[in-house]
Amino acid sequence: MRTAWEIDGTTWRLRLRLDPEDTLTATGQDGRAIELLTDRCRIELPEPAGGVHPDLRALAAWLILQPWAGRRVSFDQPVSSYFAEAIQAGWGVVAGPVDPGLAPRAAGPVAGLSYSGGYDSLAVSLMLPPETPHLFFRRVPHPRVPNRATHVKFDVAQRLVEEAGGRGRRVAVVRSDLEYLTLPFPMLPTWPAFAIGLTLLADRLDLGAIAFGTVLESRFLHNGRRFSRDGVSAWAQPFAAAGLPMLRPAAGMTEVLTLGLAAGSDLGDLARSCLLGTNQSPCLACVKCLRKELILAALRRGPLPAELLRRIPATHRVARELLDGGPPFYFQDMLEYGLARARVDGTFLAALRDRLSPTIAGTAWAEHYYPPTLDLEVPPPWRPTIARFVADRIGLMTADEVTTVQTWDAASRPALANVLR
Repeated sequence: MRTAWEIDGTTWRLRLRLDPEDTLTATGQDGRAIELLTDRCRIELPEPAGGVHPDLRALAAWLILQPWAGRRVSFDQPVSSYFAEAIQAGWGVVAGPVDPGLAPRAAGPVAGLSYSGGYDSLAVSLMLPPETPHLFFRRVPHPRVPNRATHVKFDVAQRLVEEAGGRGRRVAVVRSDLEYLTLPFPMLPTWPAFAIGLTLLADRLDLGAIAFGTVLESRFLHNGRRFSRDGVSAWAQPFAAAGLPMLRPAAGMTEVLTLGLAAGSDLGDLARSCLLGTNQSPCLACVKCLRKELILAALRRGPLPAELLRRIPATHRVARELLDGGPPFYFQDMLEYGLARARVDGTFLAALRDRLSPTIAGTAWAEHYYPPTLDLEVPPPWRPTIARFVADRIGLMTADEVTTVQTWDAASRPALANVLR
């Protein structure tokens, strides 16, 4: 794979050139098959990037092309040996050309937040100083690829994010059509690609870390299905090599914590995880809305919204996937937590609650912070700040609760296995 950046003011255009060993098909997020549809995309920054370290330039390209890279990748400027080694270590891909005399980029003192406007990234915003740069990734049409997701309202999320900028946050928007490279759409080629704007602006903003809203379920529990070892993500290596270590403080928090923190904040009314609704409300008819509203109802010890239950009856596809599927369920720990506390009698969720009843009582661990996260996902310059926030606002898990996380296996939990025999 070969790359070429063309820069025109605040617009960066990337062109990919495949080598014979490269492929048009690859494995994307969550193991799904993806296809490369076109060879170019653009990123429109909110301000000129100025001089950009070659490793940052290469990292931005790698965020886009990684799934389709073969045995080697050739960037359009020589990179440091440190960055090339990170690509080799993470994916076994030979990166070049390498300039042995190029010093690695030095990390700055500022953290930037990849801000989606959802509950998880808002929770991270609360953990960082108000002057933290918040950069929102806005999908825009591609000149060569049709929009296959006209039902997704990307403009709604942007308006809500921009309103957050009027409430004391430092918010900017990067516009890009890079998702159109990937079939099915909408899907990023790599999960950290949301941070491509912060990557290109890192020198301009003097960044020394990029913060993400990754939660415990995504980082440590394979989306609530089973625990994974406390290793280092392959993506952490090239970010660190480019002087931008990942900062993922929410990786110690379940969605119970991020929703609770976000909903009770000054931006709580603007938080939105659903991209199918309007300015006024989420769609209340998708699986994400069901999970979020179940957790919020659990925090209130109340019922789910009547409108959601009207739009998702027992015959709805989302309901049938729960009633007829699993275990393991997607974000099963959050299902168990919510069903143990929300008032679901008289709804289709009552049947699911009764099915999971042997295990839903022991879910209080989800209200506390997973301690290893502070060492694994919070770089040292930000560790004292995050640790103080956790101590003041959340509290750490007990040793028994840590064991619950580290032995989590939704498919084979003993009590659940007994009831399903």
